[in-house]
Amino acid sequence: ILASDAMSPDLCISALASANSKRELASSAPYAVFGLEYARECWAAATLVQSQTSLVGEGACNLACKGETGVMCGGRGMYNYYVATAFTGTGTLGVDGTRTSGVVRTTGTVA
Repeated sequence: ILASDAMSPDLCISALASANSKRELASSAPYAVFGLEYARECWAAATLVQSQTSLVGEGACNLACKGETGVMCGGRGMYNYYVATAFTGTGTLGVDGTRTSGVVRTTGTVA
C-alpha cells in the first residue's frame, strides 16, 4: 500500500488507516494484517497468509526501516508483520503501549 524511504511501523499504520477508510466507504472488509518488507515497503491483507518458508523469527527480518533506525522492516522476501485486533468506527487504529493498541506487534515471516 506504500513504499517510502521514510518507512517505519508508524508510517505503515498511517497508510493502513487511510486504506481502511477507503475500504470502509466501499463496504469492504478492513485490512487486519500489515507487513514491512525490504526496509521501505508496507503491505496489507485482510488475513495473515500462511508462511511459505521455514526461515522464521528475528533472523529472517534483517533490514532496518529506512525511516526508523533500530527497528526491523522485513528482509528480502520476508515481512515483519502486525495484526490489528481492533478498529475504530472511522477505519483507523488505536495506539497501545509501544505502537498501537489496536495492533499487536508480532515479528514473523511471510514469504
